[in-house]
Amino acid sequence: MIDKMIRCKNIDNINKIESIRDWFYECPPKANLKHWRDGRSAKETAKHWLHTIPQPFKDILKAQQLKYKFCFPEYESDLTPIEMVEIMIYCYWLKIKI
Repeated sequence: MIDKMIRCKNIDNINKIESIRDWFYECPPKANLKHWRDGRSAKETAKHWLHTIPQPFKDILKAQQLKYKFCFPEYESDLTPIEMVEIMIYCYWLKIKI
């Protein structure tokens, strides 16, 4: 890895991802090999995030004075899409208030 961020599947960072093969094994797309092809979002995302954080994300983190340590690809949350939008709106509102 180029940067110091640890890519892992689980919150306890036991299963580290250090190659495209690791990424597929640890975080396969739902459609498995059907979506694991060059040009498809699952594999292209892996390529972009494997060795470093893409620059637009680095810029956002720097602007907010945040540091990164872990990346959890394909992390599944119990939140519904509506709950996720509500949380994003609330976080945005908090940022404006601060």
